[in-house]
Amino acid sequence: MLKRLLRSISAIFAGQFLNIVGNLLLVPLFLSRWSTGMYGEWMALSAVVAYLGVTDLGMNLAAVNAMTAAYARGDLGRYRHLQGSAMAFYVGMALSLSLLFGLLMAILPIPTLIGIRHIPPAVAARVTWLLALRILWQMPAMQLWSIYRTTGNLAATQWLWNLQFLGLLAVTATVLVLQGGVLHLALWGALPMIAVTAGAWFSLRRSHPELLPKLSEARIAGLRELLSPSLLFGLIMLSMALTLQGPVLLVSKALGGTAVALLVTTRTLANVVRQMVAPVQTALWPELTRLDAVGAEAVLRLGHRLLVIGSVTLSAAFAGALWFEGASVMAVWTVGKLPTDVWLLRIFLLATVLQ
Repeated sequence: MLKRLLRSISAIFAGQFLNIVGNLLLVPLFLSRWSTGMYGEWMALSAVVAYLGVTDLGMNLAAVNAMTAAYARGDLGRYRHLQGSAMAFYVGMALSLSLLFGLLMAILPIPTLIGIRHIPPAVAARVTWLLALRILWQMPAMQLWSIYRTTGNLAATQWLWNLQFLGLLAVTATVLVLQGGVLHLALWGALPMIAVTAGAWFSLRRSHPELLPKLSEARIAGLRELLSPSLLFGLIMLSMALTLQGPVLLVSKALGGTAVALLVTTRTLANVVRQMVAPVQTALWPELTRLDAVGAEAVLRLGHRLLVIGSVTLSAAFAGALWFEGASVMAVWTVGKLPTDVWLLRIFLLATVLQ
């Protein structure tokens, strides 16, 4: 268990490192190639489509938890039953919402409603739809990648995420260096997800062919069983979407793209605190699920207690450093092109620690 846990933590820390380095490199690159207004509006359009992630309804987390428990008990029949039901839900949801969202973008002036001014309305509509497609089809892709996690190899699932993120960094940097616009970035940004998902499929076909998802395994009973716990996860996702994307859309409408750029970059810096704590939490999640599945309550209780103590200690330490030095970091990071609001940063840091 310890070896598996260390591999998972290493993979997640690598992902967090890529995320931090990516933000450090891309924000100055964005601000050097695009105006602050255009960059802020790109973030606002991304915030609009981010709400589509709520249509997951927490199904992935509920399904992965249940499948991990089933695999730990050796019940492969139940595993495939739950997996097929979740995959059928995702494919149906992604297909129907792709068509519906495309229709809405053609009819409603959504970019205008959220205060988009620097990006032409027709371009903004196409960009929004392309970003929506990526989010919607990421859901069945995630279900495929999570097979590794359910079998005790969370590190492999995380490395797939890392590869996709690394590919997205490369695509974004290339488009910006070549003077590409928002439409080019939205179009080429889907390439890493497609490539990583195809690679995961062929890899699983060799290593775990019996666990590849089949829509024929889907059952109404399986979907009904997953819906109850998934809605609880879905409420968490909805609250996160409202908290993260709601302010972006309100600021875009009221104050414009430059204010959005300030809000998002300040919040991203504060989220470094979360990124330092999240790897341990995420790595322990499937281990705690397995302990619960086999009834090891004493070990489960100890693991949870240590996780809470460690999370509080680490988050407070990193937030304390940024509380005093965050303004200097912000000024260097944005190459002086964005103002620094110290108390906005400190409010984000306080909220992150409390979360």
